[in-house]
Amino acid sequence: MTTDIQQPGEGVAAVATKVEAPTRTPSYYGRAKVLAVAFSLVILGVLGAMVWLSLERSYRMVLSEGERITSSLAVAVETFVSRSIFSVDALLLGLPNTLNQGYLDVPMDGPEVKRALRQINEQAFQVRDVQLIDSNGFLINDGGSRRTRRVNLSGTAWFRSYQAGEVNGFTIFPPSYNNLLGVWSIAMVRPFELANGFRGLLVADVPSSTFSDFFNSVITSDSTRISLFSQNGLLIATEPPAEERLGNSFAEHPQVQDVISGKRSGVIYGPGFIDEGQRIATYRQIPARPLVVSVSLDQSRMLDSWYRDRENAFYLFGGIAAVIGLLTIVLVRLLDRQQQVLEDLVLSEARSAESAQLLQTTLDSMSEGLSVFSSSMELVAWNRQFIDLLQLPEDFNRSGVHLRDILAEQANRGDFGTVDVENEVNSRLQRMPTTRWSTIDRSGSDGRVLQLRRRPMPDGGYVTVYSDITQDRLREQQLIRAQETAERANRAKSEFLSSMSHELRTPLNAVLGYAQLLSNNPDEPLSTDQVEAVDAILQAGDHLLKLISDVLDLARIESGTFALSIERVPVGGVLAHIQQSVAPLSRRRNLTLSVTQPEADFHVLCDMTRLNQVLLNLASNAVKYNREGGTIRIYTTLLDGQTLRFSVEDTGYGIALEKQREVFQAFNRLGQENSAIEGTGIGLSITRRLVELMNGRIGFESTEGEGSTFWVEFTVASGIDDANPLLMEDVPVVAPTQHSAERSLLYVEDNPSNLRLMQKIIGRVPNLRLYTAVDAPSGLELAEKLTPDLIILDIHLPGMDGIEAMERLRDMPATSAIPVLALSASAMPRDIEKAMQAGFRKYLTKPINVAELLSSIEEHLSEDLAETLH
Repeated sequence: MTTDIQQPGEGVAAVATKVEAPTRTPSYYGRAKVLAVAFSLVILGVLGAMVWLSLERSYRMVLSEGERITSSLAVAVETFVSRSIFSVDALLLGLPNTLNQGYLDVPMDGPEVKRALRQINEQAFQVRDVQLIDSNGFLINDGGSRRTRRVNLSGTAWFRSYQAGEVNGFTIFPPSYNNLLGVWSIAMVRPFELANGFRGLLVADVPSSTFSDFFNSVITSDSTRISLFSQNGLLIATEPPAEERLGNSFAEHPQVQDVISGKRSGVIYGPGFIDEGQRIATYRQIPARPLVVSVSLDQSRMLDSWYRDRENAFYLFGGIAAVIGLLTIVLVRLLDRQQQVLEDLVLSEARSAESAQLLQTTLDSMSEGLSVFSSSMELVAWNRQFIDLLQLPEDFNRSGVHLRDILAEQANRGDFGTVDVENEVNSRLQRMPTTRWSTIDRSGSDGRVLQLRRRPMPDGGYVTVYSDITQDRLREQQLIRAQETAERANRAKSEFLSSMSHELRTPLNAVLGYAQLLSNNPDEPLSTDQVEAVDAILQAGDHLLKLISDVLDLARIESGTFALSIERVPVGGVLAHIQQSVAPLSRRRNLTLSVTQPEADFHVLCDMTRLNQVLLNLASNAVKYNREGGTIRIYTTLLDGQTLRFSVEDTGYGIALEKQREVFQAFNRLGQENSAIEGTGIGLSITRRLVELMNGRIGFESTEGEGSTFWVEFTVASGIDDANPLLMEDVPVVAPTQHSAERSLLYVEDNPSNLRLMQKIIGRVPNLRLYTAVDAPSGLELAEKLTPDLIILDIHLPGMDGIEAMERLRDMPATSAIPVLALSASAMPRDIEKAMQAGFRKYLTKPINVAELLSSIEEHLSEDLAETLH
């Protein structure tokens, strides 16, 4: 590869050759002397300014070169670290699916699972070992040893964080030293739960050398240091080696404080945190990961040549000043020194060429391709990977190649599909001046996928980075297919259960109906045996009906179609309702029921109907599994000022310790299957699902032979007006003031309390009029008639839901361009994805966050106004 480099000395030489020596007149010697002295002073001042400017310029060039070197290395290191961590995350994310599909019937500590883990170790070069940890902190299995010893790892930092509820997804922990292997390792963990109820942690043991070895491979000089930090300043990996510093916090170091400040990237000049002296450092935050990459160079080493140039320049200036003092040889010495200046500039030019070669070597060491086109769309800088990834002929490997020629080459060989080559090339060239920062994925005719990241330069040119992401796309497609397969299976199961529940209700309705007719027929009274038989039919039918209802609820929860309305629920009213419902049941069993109202008038954020269902289920269990003449206590406890616990305590038989972890398993009655106590075995499973869907927590304490206490916890609602059941937080409304003209908003919602809440919020916003509708048909009619500036749709509307209403809005010419926001209590990822695919601009969830709602309204009204003006 060749690069045309502009010679910086040419402009200076051209100016110098135009300076003419002044002539002296012999008629008056004093005048000539004054003129000579004046001329020498002027020349001396000019030369001094030139030397200063030249030194300043070369100083900036050296520092800019250091920034370019560290920046390009930082991009390469960021890409490697990001891909490595993504690979580990994908490995841990896919492992539970693998275990669910083929290993549920085998012991988790058995050889089958070990072989699977060992195979993963062999395939993932970043990972030394994958360990399977149960919920008690014991090592169950791994792939790094022939036989796994059951080791208690509950004292590790990552397991303590897991127990504290701080590990909710993929998490990276600081490096630790393995005394047995004598190496530093980084623990990357992800919690999991298998379909058979087994849960715990997946731990990937990643050697720090995975990163430091790569750092060493891209380091171009012994003054370079590459480091990897966590966002709180902990050193994870570094090269050159500094193992005694790994795992230490450098958060107090001035340079590291800038690195972990939260900015995406930046360049820092200052003292090194490991190496002595001043350094030039470039840092980059790794997207979606709590990690920061830092690449630094020794500033003094970078400036060695500049210091020598500066010393030479000072000597040069002193010599010229001395020579100028000799008026008789001013012109001769000036010409001699000019020649010296030219020689120095040539030397500086050679050094610039050497620096350019060093930069080119750095570019060629990148795994991605890089191209730089000037404002005239001519190639001015590139690397070897650019030619290889685009599969360009070798005659394109030169400076000055026009982008038109490259696009024509790609179009002729079919990279853009079947197109008219001339029109396609012209179209792409016309779009270039309007291109901003963009990322494009392009599939080639050979099946490869290239990612192009293009950024405009201030002078009108473009920098483009090319990455081969074919393997990444293949892995993504495999994960998507696996996820779709699992979702189809789950939906099929749920649809089957729902269908079967519906089909069973029809004949069961006839069975219970005719049994009741037989039992209550005064004209043909039944015998004693017949009455007992009919009562048995009714009792069994009621039990079957409850089982069907529970199965249907469970199917709806698992399929994601279970709708909740989160609102402020008064605790006193709920407890009074539970007492009224449970009192008759407790009297039949001769039980003492005690319901204690809270001291304060608390409200909690949940679904009132489902909260009643949860507490009634727990209270019913306390009745069924209690001793004759026992007691039941239902009371509340304020835990931390923000969480209220409902407790249901009984004096029943209790739960054996070995069966307590099976309490919430569906269809598991904990050994009561053959007892006289009726039950389906899925009530507690449904109860737990409902509590979790309402963002609550559930648990229990039980002593065999003494009784049990089941509890649920929910967030206490803030002290706001009862008419605002969906207000998440009481924040002041800051009204949009950007538009003086009145705008209009249409809100479609079937819940009256939600409508009142929106009216109160919009009532505080000047210049914004609110229209409301209680169902989709009336909302569509209003939208077509009024053409409001913005529409907010509830998803779960009676009759026609919000998704179908959105499709109708897009099909009507009068409303097709109106921005529409979704507002729903459903917050499942697939619900949000489905709504966004239908065309909603944004998806807001209940309870309403006022600040977020107003910000979204302002944002989309502003966008709508901007589109209208343009």
